[in-house]
Amino acid sequence: MIVAAIGIVINFTSALLFKKREKDDLNIKAAYWHLMADALVSLGVVVAGLLIRFTGWYFMDGIAALLVAVVILFSTWSLFKDSIISILDGVPSSINSDEIKEHLLEIAGVKDVHHIHIWSMSTNENAITCHILIQNTSDLVSIKQQLKKELAEHNISHSTLEFETDEEKCADINF
Repeated sequence: MIVAAIGIVINFTSALLFKKREKDDLNIKAAYWHLMADALVSLGVVVAGLLIRFTGWYFMDGIAALLVAVVILFSTWSLFKDSIISILDGVPSSINSDEIKEHLLEIAGVKDVHHIHIWSMSTNENAITCHILIQNTSDLVSIKQQLKKELAEHNISHSTLEFETDEEKCADINF
């Protein structure tokens, strides 16, 4: 129980070091939840040990193990979900594609944004491809710079943008 109590302090303190950045990187999130799970296991050991020592209820060891397993299962569900999304090149849970489209449409000279595809390239780097309908090509450099700045604010560091004009629109009208 003494070793487990020390484990609670060490693992919980270590997990707090990762807490601030766990939303930015899937690997950091995994390390955070691993340390929190270790702290919970240690807590379960201490509580079960105390109950067994003072009551003689040896079945508490099994109950504590089951409770710890359930807590770990529920607490790591979002990590599992984010991992599956990443593997399948889905939109990362930290990104709202509707909000990004809305912000891109606010940029002067942008008339429409469609065929948006967003995915994670790594645990902390996201990418986008999309078509951008612009008013005229003379503003292209300025529009492109503003678009990239806005995307960077949404944690998208790699973009492939296809620019269109009214004269040369996307052939797919169902965007």
